[in-house]
Amino acid sequence: MEPNEENLKKKLKMNRAAIIVLLIILLIILCVVIVRIIKIKNGIANNDSNMGLVVQTDNLIFYNDYSEGLVKKEKKQETVLTTDQAYSINYLNEKIYYTTPNNNGGISIKRIDSDGKNEEVLLVTPSNSTKMYLYNSKIYYLTSNPDTISRIDIDGKNEEILLQRTVQDFKLKDGTIYFSDIVGFLYSEDTNGENYKTIKEESSFNKFQILDKDVYYYDNTNGKLMKMSLSDTSKVKEVTDKLD
Repeated sequence: MEPNEENLKKKLKMNRAAIIVLLIILLIILCVVIVRIIKIKNGIANNDSNMGLVVQTDNLIFYNDYSEGLVKKEKKQETVLTTDQAYSINYLNEKIYYTTPNNNGGISIKRIDSDGKNEEVLLVTPSNSTKMYLYNSKIYYLTSNPDTISRIDIDGKNEEILLQRTVQDFKLKDGTIYFSDIVGFLYSEDTNGENYKTIKEESSFNKFQILDKDVYYYDNTNGKLMKMSLSDTSKVKEVTDKLD
């Protein structure tokens, strides 16, 4: 083999290896950008299955202290941002979004900068539910009189009613709203108020949680905590023995 030809083949191999490394780096960067975009649009909510009392970012923790209010913890330092009792805490673009009971017996949806400045009331509603979700730069919540599932922009504008009926509980997960009606039946629709579906006509879903692809609920008839698959609602399992 000619020396020049051998050198050429070595260079081609090196170029291929360099291209592969470059493609891997670009793929990693793309994944980071996609994750960043999702966080920017949807915010961070770590504990919505427990009233949303705490949220954690990369280096900060925000939580509700019943005696103090909304607290920010950075390393070992704690700072009270507001004396409001904060529920459904969400973090989005250096701002904290939360619900808090107001003096009129309803709920206020508020936001505040992560340093405690610029506290704002985005919406006041007569709802008695503190549940709220951020998704695609929209805030989803319940109202009362009339009973609705509604949404607003993250600046509090453009209120829209997605569903008008009595709702006992609701959960937003992966672009789908799950909710139970006054009877306790379970339904779903997408975040635009379309694709309405009946999931289970069984009066046990007054309060429920969704983890992964399963619905957890308390069955009033047998007094047990149950788990039902969303992909196959005939698959129901007992999670605990009878609860007193």
